[in-house]
Amino acid sequence: MPETVLTEREDEVLKLIAEGSSSKDIATALTISIKTVERHRANILAKLGMRDRTQLTRYAIRAGLIDPDSSAAAAATAATAASSLGW
Repeated sequence: MPETVLTEREDEVLKLIAEGSSSKDIATALTISIKTVERHRANILAKLGMRDRTQLTRYAIRAGLIDPDSSAAAAATAATAASSLGW
């Protein structure tokens, strides 16, 4: 995985997405608009050829952006998987 695929800001957004943060929470944390967060998310998905939050979370773990053993990462992955299954 090339480290330069995403911009520094996209890495920040990806990390927060993978940790389970909402678009509103990300916007507040990074002092940007929700629309900008959503644009970053769309760019990240396109650049990485992915389609959902679960894939982004897995990528973030493999890329070392988040700790897979952290409770936030585990909870985000479980919630996203359950959501994608319609639970």
